[in-house]
Amino acid sequence: MNNANTPIRPTERLQLLDVIRGFALFGIMFVNMTWFTGFAVLSPEQRENLGTERVDEVINWMIEIFVAGKFWTIFAFLFGVGVALQFSRQRDNDQKNFMGHYVRRLSVLLLLGLAHAVFLWFGDIVSLYAASGFVLLIFVSRSKKTALIWGAILLVAPMLQMAIWLLIHNLTADANAQDPGHGPAELLQFFATGSYSEAFAANWAFLKERWVIAVYDGRFFKLAGLFLIGWWSGQQNIFSNPSQHRRLLWGVVLVAVLIGIPANVLAFTGFPGVSLRPPSFSGWLVESLKSIGIPALGLGYVAALTLFFSSFPDTWLARMLAVAGRLSLSNYVGQSVIGIVVFYGCGFQQWGRFGVTWSIVFIMSIFAGQIIFSWGWLRFFQYGPLEWVWRCLTYGRVVRLRNERVASVQLVAKKT
Repeated sequence: MNNANTPIRPTERLQLLDVIRGFALFGIMFVNMTWFTGFAVLSPEQRENLGTERVDEVINWMIEIFVAGKFWTIFAFLFGVGVALQFSRQRDNDQKNFMGHYVRRLSVLLLLGLAHAVFLWFGDIVSLYAASGFVLLIFVSRSKKTALIWGAILLVAPMLQMAIWLLIHNLTADANAQDPGHGPAELLQFFATGSYSEAFAANWAFLKERWVIAVYDGRFFKLAGLFLIGWWSGQQNIFSNPSQHRRLLWGVVLVAVLIGIPANVLAFTGFPGVSLRPPSFSGWLVESLKSIGIPALGLGYVAALTLFFSSFPDTWLARMLAVAGRLSLSNYVGQSVIGIVVFYGCGFQQWGRFGVTWSIVFIMSIFAGQIIFSWGWLRFFQYGPLEWVWRCLTYGRVVRLRNERVASVQLVAKKT
């Protein structure tokens, strides 16, 4: 049996989870690419000049309803599932050792995420995951039911937090409060036409604002809640034995359809022009709908994928998603590198020239390329490049990277 000082072998991985990771990796590009292309911050006039305004409007609406927020939700949930599975592989008397390992694992992930955020893209989600992940330490020795209850409480906690901001705003009557939306607007030109050093300066300014917003809108509560629900799911062995949980999975799909989709439609289209700051009743209502609708739909995707791929596990689609999912961290950061090189001023300067319509072609091309790269890489290596670095730093030693089959073939060749 594995212990905390031994990395999980590729043969011990659950392919179903890698399939879902691959799906989330694909979906998260649709939102992230609107930032790399600059579309997210273009004015109505600039969007009209792209020549695809009407189609862009429809596709962007679909992205907001069915994509925005749902795929980082899936990654956060899977993070909790993964920790639960790692914990279950430990010996009963090895809990203290596991907790020390988990702290090291999170600390390294936090550093990797911050490096991604500072040097590449301020929209990094990995560092937010790592910062929120420490909450699981409180629930390692508690019951599964306790983790599930607190997960649900933390998911809706932003509703209370936003109500508090609204009350404070009404009491102080801060008329000067403004919503920057993302970061200093005057620095956007550095992404579009600036050098790398200028883009770096803008990146840093936007990153600081991103963390402020993450605190303000309760993002850390949401992530912690999803981690705990994922932890509960892993403890329940839902993904190890999905056939035994089909009723639960269909129930989650039903909630996604009946609650998740309507809540997202209302949140993203029912209150046009509502900003996060300064707080308002409409803003509180929108954030409340998101607190319910986004996780409901995101978890609905997970349940639907689990039902489908547990019944059809060896399809070509499952295999493609799984190989990309095994390198999810490397591929996620790789998407940022490609986006910067193609669209930023320090690259090929395509910022502001593509609507979401043409971005879809670009997204498909990137993901196809990442599937091919991942397939080729995994023929020779056990882990992705960044996954390997993460493991080496976590365990404090060089972890074997090459596949055992490749290593054995090379050893035989040397002997002969």
